[in-house]
Amino acid sequence: MNPIFDRKFFVPDPEGHTMPDGRLYVYGSLDISGNDDYCSPFQRVFSTDDIASGKWTDHGLVYSNTEENPQIYWRKTSRLSAPDAIHKDGKYYMYVCSSITQVEGMAVSNSPSGPFQNTRPVAGADGDGIDPAVFVDTDGSAYLFWGQFHLRGGKLNADMCSLDESTVN
Repeated sequence: MNPIFDRKFFVPDPEGHTMPDGRLYVYGSLDISGNDDYCSPFQRVFSTDDIASGKWTDHGLVYSNTEENPQIYWRKTSRLSAPDAIHKDGKYYMYVCSSITQVEGMAVSNSPSGPFQNTRPVAGADGDGIDPAVFVDTDGSAYLFWGQFHLRGGKLNADMCSLDESTVN
């Protein structure tokens, strides 16, 4: 349970980013009350323009990966965990993963509050671990880091869904 959101939401693995609109957005896993499985096939986004106020906006479901609507089409999985998102060149990129099949994927949106769609595998990271973290440096270069028990990282190519293999460590 996360103490900053409504008690009905269980949001482990949160990642927060201030986006160009000045709001702080939090992306995280979503556990469902009463479900014994950790992490669900759904992800929500929350934002605030004044963290001290304690007032958060729930933007609702912004990404799902269900059997009926498999956005992660290249690997059968339903549970999602530990997303992260970033803004670059007018688009918002959310990096999704599943610990069940070591999925690393990227979905895109025109808004920081989603919906995020058109998921593609992250070439060079997909199948190699979970827990993505994305960073855009002041020079505009984007980097992806991942791995639960081993840290990996590399520079993202301009497509934001493949890695420059010469930089992967």
